[in-house]
Amino acid sequence: MAEKIPLKVLYVEDDSITRMEVAKYLENRVEKLLVASNGQEGLRLYQQDPADVVITDIRMPIMGGLEMVRAIKEFKKPRAVIVTTAYNETDLLIECIDVGVNKFLLKPLVLHKPDTILQSVLAEA
Repeated sequence: MAEKIPLKVLYVEDDSITRMEVAKYLENRVEKLLVASNGQEGLRLYQQDPADVVITDIRMPIMGGLEMVRAIKEFKKPRAVIVTTAYNETDLLIECIDVGVNKFLLKPLVLHKPDTILQSVLAEA
């Protein structure tokens, strides 16, 4: 098995199948993985144990990803925020930039993409 990337990652996704598949992949690639099913749960996990990198869906019930990212950044800014979305709307992408999102991943996710991005986050540190 490849050496794990020395990052703590918070992964937030409301779709249970996507969440399980990506979480399974990430847990084998990163040092520590926190997983949440919505922004409110993600914010609570982050406040208890701040992650280096936040990977989040945008549109979720209870609290969306961008609302969560705003709240997280008020608490303690992560090294990087990566947004996953099935939407390619200009207004949404502009809002992501305004919130300070570092990278975008369009769904369906190609599983090696998060790994490449996480390696680049580590290299930038």
